[in-house]
Amino acid sequence: MTGQSMTGKDNVLATNIDGLGIELYQGGEGTGNHLILGSGSSGYGYEVINALSEKNVERTTFTFTAKIYKAEGVTINSGEFSASALINIVYL
Repeated sequence: MTGQSMTGKDNVLATNIDGLGIELYQGGEGTGNHLILGSGSSGYGYEVINALSEKNVERTTFTFTAKIYKAEGVTINSGEFSASALINIVYL
């Protein structure tokens, strides 16, 4: 997954509001495995640890969880915000 990350947070997608981001995890809620932004050293991104419902089958489901993230010490006012990311899945 590629997109602008927040400084110091490799799994938090930056938004158009300073100090507000979208925290990304592989799999369902509570998995604890970060969905790391960026292309990785191989250029293909980072390994999917537990986001696929099954492996080595013709069809499977890719699941990720997104949560609002607010940087410590930052006050956020209510209102609209935006962010964007691109997901490419490469099976190697």
